[in-house]
Amino acid sequence: MPKHILPLIPRELLVEQVILDAERIVINCRSRPPAPRCPSCRRASSRMHSRYRRRIADLPWQRRPVILCVHVRRLRCINRRCAQRIFAERAESFASGHARRTKRLRDIQRSVGLSAAKRALVSSSGSACRSAPTRCAGSSMPRVR
Repeated sequence: MPKHILPLIPRELLVEQVILDAERIVINCRSRPPAPRCPSCRRASSRMHSRYRRRIADLPWQRRPVILCVHVRRLRCINRRCAQRIFAERAESFASGHARRTKRLRDIQRSVGLSAAKRALVSSSGSACRSAPTRCAGSSMPRVR
């Protein structure tokens, strides 16, 4: 695996395998925390219940999409009084609850979308000033009557 790809992987993940092919890069990994905490009672637990794979899209690298295949552990809460019997490891630092893309990919996509919408609005504001149902406020934004 190329050494310069490692700084791009979130620190909370331990890389097990990197699969490079012509269309995409798949990074098989797992989380680093040794004993996750129950979200309800906050007690650490290491009692394994099961595992599942979570596929999270990340920033592209060399024009290829990157998929993080995170192996998530489901654990049993050791507190008998806790209402939450089973819980999964959290990846909140780099991806939200049930998100299918990392926070950094989401933020970049959002900023690109907003700038494209702004450009489209600015370019259409000149033609909107000439249309009948709108009236321009100053020089930028059209107002609807």
